[in-house]
Amino acid sequence: MVNPLLLLFLFKRLECESIWGGQKKQHPVRGILHRKKPVMVRVTHRMNRRRFGQTLALTSVASAFPSVVWGQTARVDTVAGTGEAGYEPEGRRGSLATEAPINNPYGVVPGPDGALYFCEVDTGRIRRI
Repeated sequence: MVNPLLLLFLFKRLECESIWGGQKKQHPVRGILHRKKPVMVRVTHRMNRRRFGQTLALTSVASAFPSVVWGQTARVDTVAGTGEAGYEPEGRRGSLATEAPINNPYGVVPGPDGALYFCEVDTGRIRRI
């Protein structure tokens, strides 16, 4: 199994489709984590908070970038974040992901344990859902 931190780096550098200030950025490498049911990972950023807020979401769309398999129907599921930017102290664990504040999330990768990992750009932390 590939190290989730390496996958996070690869998604951040090569594969993550993200919305940044209202513009889509697509990176060309598609081969990593190829799945039978490819989906698109969309991470919202704080750059345009009126439009996108501060929610980490996975959007499943057929024939898009490979990442976490989230079903075949096109839908958006909020898996973490409250919609407001914030900081959760290091020692606080066990809170619900949808109740935890997130500050500028970027890159989502599945870990070998089935959890989702992403990084917070502003704090430099890797978070686990």
